[in-house]
Formats: sequence, C-alpha cells, structure tokens
Amino acid sequence: MRLIAAGALVALCIGGIARAADNATPPASLTITVHNISDAGGDLRVGVYDETNFAQKTGIPVARKVTHARGPAMTITFDDIAPGTYGAKVLQDINQNGQFDMGAKGVEPFGFSGDPEIKGGLPPFSDVKFTVAPGSNSIDVTLR
Repeated sequence: MRLIAAGALVALCIGGIARAADNATPPASLTITVHNISDAGGDLRVGVYDETNFAQKTGIPVARKVTHARGPAMTITFDDIAPGTYGAKVLQDINQNGQFDMGAKGVEPFGFSGDPEIKGGLPPFSDVKFTVAPGSNSIDVTLR
C-alpha cells in the first residue's frame, strides 16, 4: 500500500513539474528581412539589442549573425529569443573589417528596425523598438 501511495506521490510531483514547465514562457523566433542590399558584397551584420545595449557603442546584442551579403534582399532568422522589446541594427560591411565605415569612399549601407529617419547618430530606442512575442515574429529593415 505504501508503494502505491509513493508511486502516486511521484506521479503527482512529476505532473506538477510538467505543468510548471508548461507555464514557462515559450521561446520565440525572429525573422528579419533586409531590403536594399548593395551588390558590392561584403558581410551582412545583423544584431538584436535590448534597450540598455542598443545605444552603447560597445553594447552586446542578445542575438547576432554575420553572413555573406547578397541581395537585393535577404532573410535572417534567429531562434530561441526570449520574448521582449528589442531594437535591430543592420550593417552591410562591404570591406569586411567589422566596423561601420564612412568617409571619402562613402558610407557603408546600414539600417535599423522601424526604418527611422536618421538625423545624425544613432536613432533613439523608442524609434526602433519592436516586440517579440512567443512564437514566430518578423520585421523588415531597409538599408540606406
């Protein structure tokens, strides 16, 4: 009788754990379609940032990918992103030096989520933010 009771208790506990896991926030995926990619090649660098790291020059993205740039449009997917509010930065690093270059040869193509108007410098997070909900999410970014 005690063995049956212990077995029932274990089953109840395991069931409780399973129900607790069901209450956890499910993972999300984010697909970013980047438009207006230059035929100059190089790398496409895509970063997804929380509000704290978005404005920092050395801010660390919550997710990032680097892939060979081929256009005029590409789709980049991030799996297992925690639901939340984010901003995205995209750079076509034509000379593949890992930096945003501007100068006599021009400006490397770049863009942000929300496609905000650029008035010089980084746009405010309020202009680029988007929400990632559990499940599939998608946004578009146009390079300038």
